[in-house]
Amino acid sequence: MKKYFIYSLLLATSFFSCEMVVDVDVPREPSKLVVNSLFSTDSVFSAEVYYSRYILDDTYPTHLINANVRVFEGDQLVCQLVFDESRNLFLPDRDARPEAGKTYRIEASHTNYQTAEATAIAQPIVPIESLHFTGQSIVRDYQTYHILEMTFTDLPGNQTYLLEMQQNIINYYVVGEDTVYDYYSYPNYIISDDPSVVTDENGGSVYVLDDSFDGKQYTLRLMVPDYSAYEYEGVRITNSINLKNISEEYYLFVRSYNNHTYNEGNPFAEPVSVYSNITNAYGIFAGFGEYRMELPSITTQGN
Repeated sequence: MKKYFIYSLLLATSFFSCEMVVDVDVPREPSKLVVNSLFSTDSVFSAEVYYSRYILDDTYPTHLINANVRVFEGDQLVCQLVFDESRNLFLPDRDARPEAGKTYRIEASHTNYQTAEATAIAQPIVPIESLHFTGQSIVRDYQTYHILEMTFTDLPGNQTYLLEMQQNIINYYVVGEDTVYDYYSYPNYIISDDPSVVTDENGGSVYVLDDSFDGKQYTLRLMVPDYSAYEYEGVRITNSINLKNISEEYYLFVRSYNNHTYNEGNPFAEPVSVYSNITNAYGIFAGFGEYRMELPSITTQGN
């Protein structure tokens, strides 16, 4: 009887347990414009313009396609950005490309929101001078990595670089008398034990800080995973290393955004505010200079 009583009591408590629902009054802040524009010297200006949402709103924001978006150099209008439905972006009304070292200002206005603006400096491109495999490889977390050395010459002053590895897929086919090309790019994983390297909490992005080699030539040791590169009828697959010379605003934005995304949905993680440099709004306006070099074939000792 004693055992029966205990089991019955446990069963009863499992059926009659309850939960308390607490309503929390989350203040509703006025909605603002959200303007995102990252620009490089080898491309035209572009932007995304949304509006900020209430934290409990489960709808996805849409582009404010009738926003008035302009880019200036000083008081001189560089271009008007017009919404392009096919690209889902605001694109310039002329071939307007930033020039390295110049300061630009973006201004976005809409009848329902305060006018947003920000300034940023166009960053120069820093070329990769050489890429080669040392022939060494290591195993880390059950993954084989090959040692790759990348040499470049740093610009004087405080510089920050973002390193990315990409797999590039080109599909090509003939339509009538024309050859049509479709381009796709996918990120790949890259790591480094170099003391000048900083990574995000999720290990996804690699940043290089020039504190120890300011203005000098530097060789960076990287570890890259196995990858494939080949071409057959209609498809060409290559892999590349992208060296981005990024501004401080770009660095603060992308680091905070990556860490925010990594912590999203984790109730035990510290909240991360995404960096913004837009006045009267949210978002980012920042420049970068990008140099891309195709990776050579992997060589390892004993091959």
